[in-house]
Amino acid sequence: MKNSKWLLLSVLLAIVCIAVPVIASQISQTKDTDPLEPNKYHVGDTIHYVMTIGNPAENTATNYLSEIYDLDPNGDIIYFVEDGVDPPLVQEPNDSNMFYYDYMVAEDDLQFYIGKMRVINQLHSSGIDSLEDIIDAITQKNSVILQPCIDVNKTVEPTISKAGDDVVYTIEICNCGDANLTVTDLFDDVLGEIDFIDCNYLVGGVYNGQGNIQPGQCCTLVLEPYTIQETDPDPLINTVCVTAVDEIGGAAGEVNDCDTAMVDLVHPGLMVEKGCPDYSKVGDIVDYNVV
Repeated sequence: MKNSKWLLLSVLLAIVCIAVPVIASQISQTKDTDPLEPNKYHVGDTIHYVMTIGNPAENTATNYLSEIYDLDPNGDIIYFVEDGVDPPLVQEPNDSNMFYYDYMVAEDDLQFYIGKMRVINQLHSSGIDSLEDIIDAITQKNSVILQPCIDVNKTVEPTISKAGDDVVYTIEICNCGDANLTVTDLFDDVLGEIDFIDCNYLVGGVYNGQGNIQPGQCCTLVLEPYTIQETDPDPLINTVCVTAVDEIGGAAGEVNDCDTAMVDLVHPGLMVEKGCPDYSKVGDIVDYNVV
């Protein structure tokens, strides 16, 4: 009876062992940018993609990849292994291969995705393994494309003045793009260099004192009064220009804008003329004419 129990247990164990499935082969793949960070670009920049495709070490089957391609942001297919044209890529467990591709960012390829303008592309690989299972993988990579923009508006009060009077200029600088901006220069052709750090009022956030304006924020500068000079032209027109740079910089990351304000100068004057008869005598009434 005891031997019969052991025999039954052995048979059950054999059945269990036979029923344990063999781990099917898979594809492991990654798609990265070089450099990895900040993964932010401008239109016209080149993105360097680095792709790795491998057969995981824990797999037991050989992979035969008959098609490997990248679907780039404009819809073009870039083949690394093309089915029917190239021989399959054979990968034993723990094997891997790297592929590289350069893409230039185009305006037409941008998509609004997860709150930002981005370019999106996908790495596709497919084939069959030595267990005759179909294998495939898709890996997506997206990069943020910055579109910096800055807008400056200048006003003056009063708009009519004269020599010796004071006028007050107000400059409003707004971030109209989607990238953080740092103001690098603020210059007025009459007032000279203006210190942006003295931002009087910021709409949309808390000014950090470092010349930084976030998307959607506006900084208002109320400048010290300017005294109209006798030598100032009439009308007095002056231009302010602002330059800023976004977080990744470069020529495409620099933006600028200018605006003008005009003061109409008046020149008040007074002339007095007084007239009377040249001769008179005691008792006469003298008429004086004053103009």
